[in-house]
Amino acid sequence: MPYCDAEEIQLFYYFIKSERNPQKDPPLLWISGGPLCSSLTALLFENGPLTIKMDGYHGGIPSLVSSTYSWTKVANIIYLDQPVGSGFSYSTTPLVDIPSYTGEAKRIHEFLQKWLDKHPDSFPNPFYVSGNSYSGKVVPAIVQEISEGNYI
Repeated sequence: MPYCDAEEIQLFYYFIKSERNPQKDPPLLWISGGPLCSSLTALLFENGPLTIKMDGYHGGIPSLVSSTYSWTKVANIIYLDQPVGSGFSYSTTPLVDIPSYTGEAKRIHEFLQKWLDKHPDSFPNPFYVSGNSYSGKVVPAIVQEISEGNYI
């Protein structure tokens, strides 16, 4: 089940297990830049296990091929569509607050707590949070929220 229910907020994610050793390799939360950029972008064009084969493309449906440089070779990656409204993440009610870095960090922290309840085997490993571009504004807030909570 890819959605993680946080009351009226539904956060969508892709979870790709490590190709090397899922039990020992660390989980990594990936936040795409944007804002409002789906994590599917990173999964297919940046560091995911698949990429779109562009050479010889002449229209139609492109092919997916294995990526030599995937981060899933060494980590279990959670590609999270955030903030609410990006990718497949949505709210069942109108949001009353204007999204802020700290507000998003709190939502993501809650998401991670629920995710780890569903994946307790990932807990003993080191946990990483990463992203690109605009996510450099929210990733530090996420890490601070986790650090202050002493529990992911």
